[in-house]
Parts: sequence; C-alpha cells; structure tokens
Amino acid sequence: MAALSVGRTVHRGMPAWELVGNALRVKVMEIGGHIASITHTTDEINPLWQPPWPSMDFEATSKETIASVYGDVKEGQLLSSICGHNVCLDRFGAPWPGEDRPFHGEAGVSRWTLAPSTEGTAAFSVTLPLAGLAMTRSLTLRDTKIELRTHVKPLAGPRTIEWCEHVTIGDPFLDGATISAAIDGAWNWPEHDPASRFAHLPPLATLPLDDALAMPPASDPRAVGDVVTSRLLAPSFKVHNAALRKTLVYTWNLSSFPFLCLWTQHRSRTGAPWHGNTRSRGLEFSSKPFPEGKPPAERAETFMGRPTQYLVPAEGREEVVVIEWLSE
Repeated sequence: MAALSVGRTVHRGMPAWELVGNALRVKVMEIGGHIASITHTTDEINPLWQPPWPSMDFEATSKETIASVYGDVKEGQLLSSICGHNVCLDRFGAPWPGEDRPFHGEAGVSRWTLAPSTEGTAAFSVTLPLAGLAMTRSLTLRDTKIELRTHVKPLAGPRTIEWCEHVTIGDPFLDGATISAAIDGAWNWPEHDPASRFAHLPPLATLPLDDALAMPPASDPRAVGDVVTSRLLAPSFKVHNAALRKTLVYTWNLSSFPFLCLWTQHRSRTGAPWHGNTRSRGLEFSSKPFPEGKPPAERAETFMGRPTQYLVPAEGREEVVVIEWLSE
C-alpha cells in the first residue's frame, strides 16, 4: 500500500484536511466534506471549481451577513462553503414540499469528522439527522488514481434517496478543455429558461449530444447558463486540456448513477454571489435526471428507460468512484 499522510490545513479560509500520496495531493473540506482540490505533487493545477466569492462558516456567521454576501440565507447555507466535488444526498436539488432540508441535502453543509482509517486510506464520516442517514467516505490514493468509497446506512430501516456526485470543473483547466462521455441521449431542462443555450427549444426537447457536452470558451461574449441531462451508455466522463497537458477521468457504477446532468454556468447569473463573473461546468452523475425537487409522476420511477430511484437497504449500501488525474 502506498504511503499516505493526512494532516489539517486551511483551504479558502476554511478548515480542511490535506492528503498527500506519492503522486497526488487532495484537500477535503471539513464543512460539506467537499473534495476541494486534486493536484499533482509536482504542480498546483487543480481541475476543480473554486467559486470567486469568499467562503464562510454558515453556523458562525450572522444571517444578515449570509444574505448580503450570498443573496439568500437558504441558498447561502450551501454556497457559503461549496467548492470542487460535493456530494448531494439525500436530495439532488430543492427539498420536497414539507421538508426542511438544505438545497442538495444535508451532506454538503454538515460538519464532517476524520474517522478511523486503514493504512493508505483516509476516511471521513457524518450523520444526517433530517435524512436519517449515516455516511462514511474513504479516499485511497494509488499513484495518479483516487478510490472514493462511500457507505450510506439508514438510521431507521430501508429508504429511497436521491444521490448525486456533483463534480464541478473550473478555470483555468476548464477553459479550452474538451469534455467527453458515452451518452446516447440528452434532454433540455423541464421548464423554459431564457438564459439557456437551448432557450430556442421546448422543455425536455432532445438535444444534440455534442452541443450538450460542449462548454463555451472563456472568450465567448455571451452570458448563458443551463442545466440539461443525459443518459449514459458507460459510467465515465473525461475532461482533457491539451494546452495544460492534463486529463481528469471519473468512473462509477452505471446501475446506481445512470444519468449525467450537465450544468453550464457562463456568466449568466448576475445576482449575489455570482455577479455575472462565474464560469463552471458541473458533471453530475446521479440517480435522478434533473435537480428539480420532487419529480413529477412521469419521472418519479423512470426517465427515458432508466430508473430514477435509489434504495438504501437496512444494512446500508456502498458506491465506489475512481478518479484519475493524469499528466502527459
């Protein structure tokens, strides 16, 4: 087993852990458990998105300050600490009617702790009281690969959840990068969005696959932003930046996450904290197609032939994601 050092650090002014292997350095945030940074030990190029606004400890900051910086207290609960790769659980999108959950669920806003770990692995855990779930995420670094293993266990019997691994790519790696995935269908957001690249098409319209995957370059003068979904043939995506000679690859279990939701933000959100200067691409492999809150009846169980429900049995369930950060 390759040697792994784990220590406390600060990232974006917030408490975090730094994992250092023989080829990679990874930072994991205490609040939200986000994988904030993946870099080679030989350079500082991080493919993951770092928001242009400051991070804050939501619980330790006045609601007036949260509202002034992030535009809304409810959204500020997530936006105040989000970065990089965050896990959305037990909701992907808004809470269901009658629920008092954060946007994208509790996991991304809760305070995680360092759990007992085996040699070569760092584990982090959290309990989600509103969702009634316990979670552990472990990271094992093997050269330029990361094995991300997540175990979810219900506190009171089996239940169905929503689960999304919300990977967000940012500049400078994003600019000029090509994004590829084995998808055989892509569909527009279920409601009309005037800022969308596909605003000329009706809701749920079938989209050209290459257009859905493409990200506007930083030089594009338009202000556009949208969320579309795609159906996967194989559980993987690749982002390659030829100029930087770097490639990011994610692989997961297709039966668990059959959809790749594509979030494009290219300076279209003008309110706080976005202020019209944010560029990001979400590559969000998920158990449901859209982050739309409670799905309507026609998407409650299936969408385009794929299941939209994720059952966690009483004994719990585990998922393994492999992340590769390659340098030419």
